[in-house]
Amino acid sequence: LPISKGAKLVYFEGNHDLHIASFWEKKLGFDIHTDAYFEKVGNYNVRLEHGDLMNPNDKNYLKWRAFARSHLGEMLAHYVPGNFWDWLGERAAARSRARTRHYGSQNEENIRQMIRTHAKNVYSEKSFDLLISGHMHVKFDETFEADNNSVRNINLGSWMGPDPEALLIDGGEVSWVKV
Repeated sequence: LPISKGAKLVYFEGNHDLHIASFWEKKLGFDIHTDAYFEKVGNYNVRLEHGDLMNPNDKNYLKWRAFARSHLGEMLAHYVPGNFWDWLGERAAARSRARTRHYGSQNEENIRQMIRTHAKNVYSEKSFDLLISGHMHVKFDETFEADNNSVRNINLGSWMGPDPEALLIDGGEVSWVKV
């Protein structure tokens, strides 16, 4: 829906975008989040998140994220020229892709288990009906039982596959649509 129709644009900063609120939120009207966000969507209490905190064993990324989201990291982000960040980001992304090029296909079940474990852990902190995340590049859509409730756990997968899909929540219906 266009913003003029009352749609709310929500964006989750993740591992490739940091400190964008000063423009995206203030100039474009997006609602920017760096951590989990809870919203009533249709008939669901939804936990939405980027998903970059699902892997507690990725210590290097967690250290980088903590620094990048710190006050010092934010100051550097705004004062160091953009072409430096482009260079640094491209270099880090290339190294990451080289290291993990086949990780997803070779470890898909491990990733699915990580998504399952994460959902159950965060549900114990604050309950929800539906968890929507990304980051892991594996499409995942399962339901689990918690506190006598059926909880749906969705990871959006990758937009780069041969048949990309989007998640649509319309009232009480959650469905995948081809894009």
